[in-house]
Amino acid sequence: MIVSQSVRRRRRRPDEAAQEILDAAATLFTERISSEVTVSEVMRHTTLSRKSFYVYFRDRHDLLTRLVQPIRAESDQMVERLRETRREDPATAGKECLRDHARLYLRHGRLLRAIASASEQDTEARTAWRTFVDPVVDALAELIREETDEGRSSGLDPDAIARALVGMNVSYFLDQIVDKQRTDIDTLADTLLTVWIRTLYA
Repeated sequence: MIVSQSVRRRRRRPDEAAQEILDAAATLFTERISSEVTVSEVMRHTTLSRKSFYVYFRDRHDLLTRLVQPIRAESDQMVERLRETRREDPATAGKECLRDHARLYLRHGRLLRAIASASEQDTEARTAWRTFVDPVVDALAELIREETDEGRSSGLDPDAIARALVGMNVSYFLDQIVDKQRTDIDTLADTLLTVWIRTLYA
């Protein structure tokens, strides 16, 4: 919804103003094709002037990156918990990490779907998407190396396997949770865990 000029006169604290822009952008990305989500269009859906965008964001790329950052931070915490708990029971730790990520897609799936789809043609969206996916790939590759060094896994290319497993997770969660609107996260996590265990420890 485009905001009326009368509302525009209301002052915002800097953090509130930035969040208003982020909220407008998130809504537009889930409703429009990426090329339509311009700085001007985002600002038309806020109570702020167009020029004020550049007080809070460098450019559209910065906006997209900051949309993804809090979701990435959640994901980073989940991967760190996996790292801390995997030695005692890798299967249980792995399932909990997958359950946590399923919940993340329940919360943020529509925006992640929009950015993932936009990344196929939109360079800025592609960069933002990579900031979400690549750290998970890197962290998983390091975990696979540790599992190999400790004798629990062998014969794998950590980087290739990590990218394949993360790519599978992303595709599966987007399809099952976002597109098909499934909420049975235990079943979803069990399905992925079976593939993970057979890949890493077979």
